[in-house]
Amino acid sequence: MRLKRLWNYLTKILIPACKLEYQENGGSKMHGLVDFKTNRQMNEFQDDKLNEKVKNIAVLLAFYSWNFFNKRLIITDILRTHQEQNHVYRDSAKYKKKPWRSVHEFWRGVDIRSHGLTDKEIKILVTIANTIEYDKNRPNKKTCLYHSVGKGGKHIHLQVFISS
Repeated sequence: MRLKRLWNYLTKILIPACKLEYQENGGSKMHGLVDFKTNRQMNEFQDDKLNEKVKNIAVLLAFYSWNFFNKRLIITDILRTHQEQNHVYRDSAKYKKKPWRSVHEFWRGVDIRSHGLTDKEIKILVTIANTIEYDKNRPNKKTCLYHSVGKGGKHIHLQVFISS
């Protein structure tokens, strides 16, 4: 119940109140509670095409991380073109055999850097995000994964279903 109250607070009060003011800060950009790898991710995070639910989940995790770990989260990937998807999975035999589309291609995915977080902190963030249902018809499908793709290293991956 406390998580639901926090979710309501974030989505109805805190997120709309965040000003879209950005400053240089050690190579990343700030948006309230969220830092960005580059200007590209900062601009994509502001874009109305980004699924509101996945954006709210990212802010929820950033809020939790800042308040309980005293660490800012950095968003490293949002939109990925099909060409970029092919590049990320260029060394995957499974992908070469049967390529798949990514939620990133449809503005329904957000990647968060895990470097700098402890294993326990990562587990907590993944657990929080996975309390939010991905798809009621596919209960085994997760909203949040901690995984590695290509040569990009492990990261926290958020995703929402198309009807979210």
